[in-house]
Amino acid sequence: MSTNGGGSFSNLANGAPYSGVTTNVLALTGVTAGLNNNQYRLVATNSAGTATSTAATLTVSTVSSAPVITTQPTNQTVSAGGNASFTVAATGTPTPTYQWQASVGGGAFTNLTTAPYGGVTTATLTITGATGGLSGNQHRAVATNTAGSATSNAALLTVNDAHDHDAADQSSGHNRRNATFTVAATVARRRRHTDGRSRPAAGPLRT
Repeated sequence: MSTNGGGSFSNLANGAPYSGVTTNVLALTGVTAGLNNNQYRLVATNSAGTATSTAATLTVSTVSSAPVITTQPTNQTVSAGGNASFTVAATGTPTPTYQWQASVGGGAFTNLTTAPYGGVTTATLTITGATGGLSGNQHRAVATNTAGSATSNAALLTVNDAHDHDAADQSSGHNRRNATFTVAATVARRRRHTDGRSRPAAGPLRT
């Protein structure tokens, strides 16, 4: 058998997936895609010498299946200047490739290519330094292989302005100030008259 396009060959031994390796019929059971393009040849030997057959190539066909979205992206909320990411997963044969798209203001979805987006052809889309202008945009992924394509649900990006958080903190009392109040009191002095009774003084005593 050769696994390098006929560059070199090695003897086979009986054992899965091979059997009959020393007979005129080589059998393979449970062929996998990993055996695709392997080459096989027979060496016949007797007391007079040897003869080697022409090499035969094994082609393993795989059953294709269209992509199926198994993990949907979910809505994300970040503060202005923050980072966000959306993740999708899909199955299919061959393994699907991905393309992320965005809808701005409810418009048509278009492919993403440049900053602030990253990973636009991977399973995880990243957004670096999100601005308020991106708030309300929807994002989805298209998974594709030779058997077809599948489109994920759209996920919403919400970008909160930093001032909104400050206002919320103030309304909830997070930015309360300390306050002090001062009170003063006056006490009236009493004076004693010659008749033995006491009367209030003419005016209050300031403290």
